[in-house]
Formats: sequence, structure tokens, C-alpha cells
Amino acid sequence: MVEDKKAERDLWGTRGRTSNWIQFLLITFLLLVILGGANVLARRYYVRRDFTSERSFELDDITLRRLKALDRDVTIFLVPPGPEAASDRSLTSVWQKIQIMCEEFKKWSPRVKVLMVTEANPSALQDLQTHFEQPTLNSIYMVCGHGGDKFAKKGIAVAPGSFYEGDPASGKLENFFGERWLLAG
Repeated sequence: MVEDKKAERDLWGTRGRTSNWIQFLLITFLLLVILGGANVLARRYYVRRDFTSERSFELDDITLRRLKALDRDVTIFLVPPGPEAASDRSLTSVWQKIQIMCEEFKKWSPRVKVLMVTEANPSALQDLQTHFEQPTLNSIYMVCGHGGDKFAKKGIAVAPGSFYEGDPASGKLENFFGERWLLAG
């Protein structure tokens, strides 16, 4: 009788372990299917929300309407500051915000093209020089085609006071007016 109980307990223990493993594998499989499905949905239906207090990474409704209504191609040339601008530590934050904002422009309108003018991208500099003879560092240039050889052009210097407010010594960025300046163009 004692042997029967021991045999029954061993048998139940093996069954219990097998059952636990099957449950574990099933739950793991279901979790992977759910995560995979969520990933597919997230790629197909892109949604981005900005929960920062300043709404740093969200475009205004007016900007979104203008981007969606573009009927001509717009090229934005970003010419970052050179090494001489290292004294203003807030410029790093400003240029990060400019790049993020321009990427958002591209997401909302297929007519927006953004080119970073750097030594690593000499073709962007050549394209820029066809419209502006002497582009300067720390500037943003916009070119909008009007058909044929006609273009609307605008250049904006990224300067403290007009484009942003920040502390050059600490690098703290207090206000960023980039969207307003680019939208006015």
C-alpha cells in the first residue's frame, strides 16, 4: 500500500511537471503572438503623442494643415554650426530640436525633403549652392519649386533671441521658436 501511494505520487509529480511545462510554453507562445501582433499594428498605424510639458516634439495644428496642403516640393537644407560656435552650449539642444522637427515635417508631408549639409554630404552643399551662393554655418535654408527654373527661397540664421532663448554657459534651452520661424517661411 505504501508503494502504491509512492508510485501514484511519482506519477502525479511527473504529470504535474509536464503540465506546468506545457502551460509555461503555451503562455510564452501566446505572449509572443500578442507582442508580434501589437508590433505589426504599431508599424501599420503610426501614432506619436508628446507627453512633455512644453510639447517639444509635437507640431501645431496650423503647421500640420500647411504640411498636408503643400502642393509643391520643399527642400530644407540644415547647415549646422561650425566649431567656432562651441561657446554657446545651448546650440546642441537647438539643433537636436530642429532635426526632430524637420523629421516630423517629413512624416506629415511627402513633399518635404530635408538635407543635412555637412562634409559627409557634399552633394547637399552643391544643391544648396545652386540656390544660395554663400551659405553660412548655423543656418536653415528653404527652397520651394514653382515649376521650371522658378524657386521661392528663404534663409534663416539660427540665432539666440530670435530663434531660441537659452543659457550659452550651461546649455539650458529655455524657449525654442523654430517652428514659428520655419512656418512663417
